[in-house]
Amino acid sequence: TFPRDKLCGEFLSPDALVILEELGLVAEAGKIAVQGIRRARIFDAAGECAEAEFPAAGSGAQAAWGIPRLLLDALLLGSCRNRGVQVIEGVSPTVFRDAREAWRIGLPNDKVITARCLVAADGRLSSFAAPVESGEGSGPRRFALKAHFSAPAMARDAVDLHLYEGGYAGVN
Repeated sequence: TFPRDKLCGEFLSPDALVILEELGLVAEAGKIAVQGIRRARIFDAAGECAEAEFPAAGSGAQAAWGIPRLLLDALLLGSCRNRGVQVIEGVSPTVFRDAREAWRIGLPNDKVITARCLVAADGRLSSFAAPVESGEGSGPRRFALKAHFSAPAMARDAVDLHLYEGGYAGVN
């Protein structure tokens, strides 16, 4: 079912907020649990910190947002339904592009849907993205962990990236 909770950094960049504003969703999103983020802090393995402020995005007061993925997906799905988008759930589709660069999505019972745009919001192991991207499965194996904690001493208006050999930890 969708939306469902999934691994996600829960960070929307200033560019993403401009898109939400163009879609008319900023005011609606402001009604849910959005954390305004105005700066990024990057910590190296020795603990040294570089800091920068994000430029203001669109007409919004915040430059970036921290927003739970479950809430963002629900907002986007609700907006799609309100605009008349046909949402099909509970099927395992096949997907490919045809000669005109349109998406062709095969559904059960030999039904085929053609679309100009395909939004694959089903995660890193996407059933849509795998046939489209080249090199799937190549490269190092990765893992991720997501957890929510209360930490009153944290900077509430920042996203922190802690770098270490082979990866990073993001905190917002």
